[in-house]
Amino acid sequence: MKKVIIAAFSAIVLGGAATSTIASVHAVYQDQNTDNRVVIKLEELPDAVKNALSADQYKDFTAQSAAVIKSDDKVIYVVSGTQNGQATTLHFAEDGSVIAK
Repeated sequence: MKKVIIAAFSAIVLGGAATSTIASVHAVYQDQNTDNRVVIKLEELPDAVKNALSADQYKDFTAQSAAVIKSDDKVIYVVSGTQNGQATTLHFAEDGSVIAK
């Protein structure tokens, strides 16, 4: 019984540490990207991104806002909205290809 309690306690402590680390990494990623993020109108998205959003896989997606992130060698379009009732953020390259989250 003592081993079970110790194992459960260890899992809780280690699980909390992992969650905290993930949250810290995510916060750093957001901070790095918000410096270059510029909010744009949905109408200002490139045609390639608009065409990608009209594809079947996004037929249930409702875009609500957009932004562009520019770095030295990349331009990323971020489109936020809802899909099937859940908040969703999509990332696209200039050519309309989806960039993994």
